[in-house]
Amino acid sequence: MDQEGAVDIYETLFGELEKPATGSKAKLAYRRSLVRGMRLLLAAAGISYGIACTNDEMDRRPHDYMLEGLGDKWVARGIRNACGFQLKRDAEEARKGAQEREEQGGGHMCSDEDEDDEDDSSF
Repeated sequence: MDQEGAVDIYETLFGELEKPATGSKAKLAYRRSLVRGMRLLLAAAGISYGIACTNDEMDRRPHDYMLEGLGDKWVARGIRNACGFQLKRDAEEARKGAQEREEQGGGHMCSDEDEDDEDDSSF
């Protein structure tokens, strides 16, 4: 999903949203609005997930559902990316998350070729 999709979701749920021309407060309010729309979609599935919109805030993952690995908050980064922004820490957290998945998974990620090797009659 891209920012246009996030705007479409917001406007479907809440009505028209104007993109601010300038001003850090207006841009932050715009970010928060887009994130609010995405959080509402998660809430509709019973998932409460706090998404940081500034570098001073922290993501708050749900305790009832395992959406991510032990330390990587890729859902929050993905939502921020879809809303058109990233935080300073996101690139480093993405690198650490990839390293963690590599270590936990033994380095093997499922590919399309792996799926072709499976017996289709197992459905």
